[in-house]
Amino acid sequence: MTNPNEHVESVDSLSAALADPEVKQSITNLLHRLPELEKGIGSLENVVDFGHSLLEDKPFIDEVENKLAIHQLDMETLSSLLVLMEKLPSLIASINKIEESLAFVSAISQDSASIDYLTEQINTYAEPVLAEGKKGMSFIATVKTKAERDQKKYSIFSVLRWLKDPAVQKGFRYINATLETINENKKK
Repeated sequence: MTNPNEHVESVDSLSAALADPEVKQSITNLLHRLPELEKGIGSLENVVDFGHSLLEDKPFIDEVENKLAIHQLDMETLSSLLVLMEKLPSLIASINKIEESLAFVSAISQDSASIDYLTEQINTYAEPVLAEGKKGMSFIATVKTKAERDQKKYSIFSVLRWLKDPAVQKGFRYINATLETINENKKK
């Protein structure tokens, strides 16, 4: 049973609260918005009713379960997903660097002065290599032509005479040094 003094105190505190102008304004605003709030609550009830009807719809639930069963997540998949999530910061950093590099390459490719400079630098380094390659190809072509034209018969004495040739001697020194190096490496 409530004490009459407590009842009087609660009425007094309610009266004091209602005397506050801010409380009066809030109550007035709430009263003005009641129709709007009632519509919102009605809409919320409709959403809840729709949710209940979906949950009671056995064919719908079966279809959702079948779709989820197709995409089963096993522990290996979840573990891989967690590892991927742990590595995301480093992947993002790498992707950002790649994007910066692509932006740089894109900017250079659109700048004709940069393209001209790069082409000039590549040609500067490539020309000596290409010139040596052309010399080598020319040398090989000359040797091939001479070898095909040569109809001589060679004897053991011809080979012995070649042994005195300084170019052949130099070749033998290279062969000998190569064999010594190979043997030393095998011993290690």
